[in-house]
Amino acid sequence: MVKVLLIPMAILAFILFLILLGAIGLGIAFAVLAFFGRLWRLVNRGGSPRSS
Repeated sequence: MVKVLLIPMAILAFILFLILLGAIGLGIAFAVLAFFGRLWRLVNRGGSPRSS
């Protein structure tokens, strides 16, 4: 009985883990993109970090 219940629980846990991993990866990707966008803006305007 325990084994029958364990398999769907393991599949569900794995799917949740994948979703969590994807969300974390997406967050990191957006953070990196925002950082490089800011850096690119600084480089493009001649390196003068004026606050807009």
